[in-house]
Amino acid sequence: VMNKPCPRVISTHLYGSQFLPTQLVDPEGQGRLIIVLRNLKDVMVSFHHFFGEPKDGWLGNEHGVGTLARFLSTDVETCLPYGNYMEMIKSNDKVSTVLASTGRVLVLYYEAMKEDLGREVDRMITFLGLRIPPAKR
Repeated sequence: VMNKPCPRVISTHLYGSQFLPTQLVDPEGQGRLIIVLRNLKDVMVSFHHFFGEPKDGWLGNEHGVGTLARFLSTDVETCLPYGNYMEMIKSNDKVSTVLASTGRVLVLYYEAMKEDLGREVDRMITFLGLRIPPAKR
């Protein structure tokens, strides 16, 4: 990555100050961060169904494959391979709050992108300070 010409774009599922580069999440640092979020309920339902059987073996009951409340619970071990999703949300919120005053963070929502992709692309272009002719947008 370091050998690539500037500006560099890095796409990752890593999150928060624990996993992202220090110079990116530090208020005095460098770089810009775009965080894309999705409706929490949609994400949780997808995770719940796509990751399969929870580590504790609870497959649900006559009403289906467990409950959303159980899946969101922080006091049981979930089937998420990268940790608790709520912790990721809190960590991203902390980073975006710290960086908000610097103008180095942009939070986008998947649902807004589905609603009007052109508008959200324009927001990214403006945030990144790019000059892209309308014909190429």
